[in-house]
Formats: sequence, structure tokens, C-alpha cells
Amino acid sequence: MAEHTVFSDDAWIVSLVEYIAKVLTASKTPVVGICFGHQIIGRALGAKTGVAPGGWEIAVDNVQLNAQGQELFGQPSLNLHQMHRDEVATVPQGVACLGSSPKCPVQVLYKPGSLLSLQAHPEFDDFIMNEILHTRHNAGVFNDEMFNDGMARRANSHDGVLVATKIWDFFLDAVANPRG
Repeated sequence: MAEHTVFSDDAWIVSLVEYIAKVLTASKTPVVGICFGHQIIGRALGAKTGVAPGGWEIAVDNVQLNAQGQELFGQPSLNLHQMHRDEVATVPQGVACLGSSPKCPVQVLYKPGSLLSLQAHPEFDDFIMNEILHTRHNAGVFNDEMFNDGMARRANSHDGVLVATKIWDFFLDAVANPRG
């Protein structure tokens, strides 16, 4: 269970969505979003967000990249840590979806010089995932089957460093070639 969801109408969520929409449409500031940030960006741009029909996506999982995603990341797929049950379900107009997974159709949103967002957590590692899995299992969020599945994949190799590098490249390119 998540404490906050991007599709709620809590005042602070609505305010954040409005702010991000303004940044993306009225400024030249490049924006990167991870997980909740990815979902906020999606909602701010008019995408449908909600609870994923496929349920939780946890631990290291594979994201298949389309041709544009392969060009950006330099490989056919990414193995990344996941920790979400909510999703961006549709692609906003004027933005490209670069990758998907069986449980989440919109894993990466991209608009050159403007935005790059990922549903996955490139910043997570085995230690962080181990702690989250134990905490959510102990709280009853994850049953034994989900917990064991996540624990079996938490230490798998992942592409977090590659994605971090591409995020830096995105910012450096946005600064060198500001959108007009």
C-alpha cells in the first residue's frame, strides 16, 4: 500500500502536478523524474495514471527498449530496480515512450532537452532493495511469495550506473542546446 498516489486529488499533489506542468510548458528547465516523479510528470502532461493492473513490480526487472530507447541507452534493454504498484498507463502527447515491461507499459518518457523520466529506480542497489523488501514484508505489504521473489532478484546485476550516466548526458545536452 502506498501512502501517496499521483492520481489522488490531495491539495499538495494537485499543486505539484500544476507546478510540473508549468515548468514543462513555460520554462526551459530540463526535468528528470524517477518513480513517483515519473508518474507526476505523466499526470502533469495529461497521461492516465493509476494502479497497475499487473500489480507490484519489485527488485531487478527487465525493461525492453524500443528503437529510440536503444539509441539513447545504447542497448536493447535495461535491468533496473523497481518498486512500484502505480503506473503511467498512457503516453502524453508530444512525448516518446522509450521502453516497457510486462507489468508497466510506460517505463521511460522522453522529450529531448525537456524531460527524461523512468518508472524504475536507477539509484537503488542491493542494500537499499534488501531494506525495502524486509520493511514492506514485515509491514504486511508483501506476502511471503512476493518477498521471496524480490529477494531472489534484488542482487541481480542492473544498469543503474548506465542510466545515471545518461541522465547526466541529458542535462549536459539540455544546457548545451537549450530548447526554445
